[in-house]
Amino acid sequence: MINSESGYRHIMRKLILTQFMFTMLCCALCVQQPLRAADLRCGVTLPMGLTREAASAFFAHAKALGFKQVRVRAEWPRIQAQAGHWEFTWLDQCIQDARQAGFTITLVFGPAPAWTVPYLSASEVAALARAVPDLPAYQQYVTAVAKRYQTSVAFFQVWERPSVTCLLATPQDVYELFRTAVKAVHRVNPLLQVILPEPGDVNIFWIDGYYKHAQGLELPDILQLSPIQFTLRPQVFWWRVPALCKHVFTTHRAPKLCSEIQLRKSTPEVAFAAATTSLLENIPTTIFTIASPADLDAPEIAAGLQTIASLQGSTYTGWTLLAIDTPAGIFHQGTTSIALVFPLTDSQLLCEPAAHPVSASSIAVPAGTVTVTRLGGVSQTVPVTGKTVITLPSHPTHLSGLAVSPIAGTPEINLPEITGSEVSLDLSGNDPAGLHLVSDLSGGQYSQKNIEGRIITSTIKEIAPWIHVKVPDNFLFFNPAHLPIDVTVDVLGAEKSEACGFNLYYDALNDMRFSNWQWIEVGKEHVFSYTFRLNDALFVSRSGYDFRLCMGGSSESVRVVDIRVRKIEKPAQ
Repeated sequence: MINSESGYRHIMRKLILTQFMFTMLCCALCVQQPLRAADLRCGVTLPMGLTREAASAFFAHAKALGFKQVRVRAEWPRIQAQAGHWEFTWLDQCIQDARQAGFTITLVFGPAPAWTVPYLSASEVAALARAVPDLPAYQQYVTAVAKRYQTSVAFFQVWERPSVTCLLATPQDVYELFRTAVKAVHRVNPLLQVILPEPGDVNIFWIDGYYKHAQGLELPDILQLSPIQFTLRPQVFWWRVPALCKHVFTTHRAPKLCSEIQLRKSTPEVAFAAATTSLLENIPTTIFTIASPADLDAPEIAAGLQTIASLQGSTYTGWTLLAIDTPAGIFHQGTTSIALVFPLTDSQLLCEPAAHPVSASSIAVPAGTVTVTRLGGVSQTVPVTGKTVITLPSHPTHLSGLAVSPIAGTPEINLPEITGSEVSLDLSGNDPAGLHLVSDLSGGQYSQKNIEGRIITSTIKEIAPWIHVKVPDNFLFFNPAHLPIDVTVDVLGAEKSEACGFNLYYDALNDMRFSNWQWIEVGKEHVFSYTFRLNDALFVSRSGYDFRLCMGGSSESVRVVDIRVRKIEKPAQ
């Protein structure tokens, strides 16, 4: 029996040291052993509110599809509808059925029951689902669940992803809630694995904020990333994860990583694009969150799982670019390769027989054929007797029968640093030191015209009121020095007074924010320049862009001539 706080701390320090040595050993083993296809673990979240019979049927269906993990919400209102009253029957049965089905189980804490949120009534169901509960009550609930299921559950997750749809609170309140849960689980047993979810899009600033305040038992074992917006641009996700390690985990113990993808937010094809993209960062576990059991019936889900299951027996050996904008994760199986390919656009792959001289722009085919399996489940065998072009759609494709020399590890983006203080718009998209327009985001399909030798980029009124802009990451990313940023926009004048205007919606500290509104002066043939001083710009493209021009309710389109971004160096102290 521990009869002093100092004695308790002594024992906890020994336990933490044991955990640390165990973690370091696991990390060493992970470094020595490459990711095997057998290590890939696709999971699915059990929808809320199901009866035991419906949950059991869900487990059977998910198992038949090939899912290996299941995430179950430890629904707090079900477990503790009133203070002091505990009811674990449903969760006990649910976990028993999941284990019998052979699943690895993650338990998710929350949401809050009405009695833990005194400022809300029980009838305010939507608000309760997003409310921060009384912390002592939350700690008691987490401790009780962790003690009860510590031998039957593999992972404990502190809450749903902290977005406005499931946890409406300030970051500081969320940090305190999450630290309470992580510490409570680790006090039950320091070796228990705790998952911390970030808000989405690999929000580096939010993650950094948590780690600046957390210490000791409050540090999670696994960080759950949600690559929601990056599914069509894998390079953005590749850049974000190494930047996370570089900026946040240099002074803290780096956690393991997993991914969560919400099928209700996108089509299954896009969801599996995100899942396969995370493989390139050596992240083996992806959990899919669905709205209802019927979502499992989407044919793309079965096809996507079959694609990953086909990698059994192979070893992940790295990544490569098969063609321009055609990255692939490479798995070796015998003397040939299996490539999980995610082109950004429809593209063509040039293949040639391995016995012939193969050019730098083509891929060798030692077996004479390439088997192409598209995510929709359509498979074809393409004979390669000479130069053969294979058309790839802009979603994940599975190719086998290739001879590919991959680059070991995960994708690296080594761009030369831009040493100047200003970058301007590059409409060709070829200048790595230029601002680029992002055209494939909703509401940002701009139009362009050549007016007297100048390319004018215009918003499309009522259809696409935004122009999305990406700042080069090697010019400014994460803005660790918190430099003020000037964004100067050159536009053609308006036809009528206060008929055309715009502001900036930009990636800032903590959140996306709007700048002040700017009306464009009258003068259809004149160029006017407007500068916005941003003192809190972050520019980590958390939504796939760094800022966008918003025309609001203007009756005329905004016609952009040029955009410039300038870093304002702080005076020496």
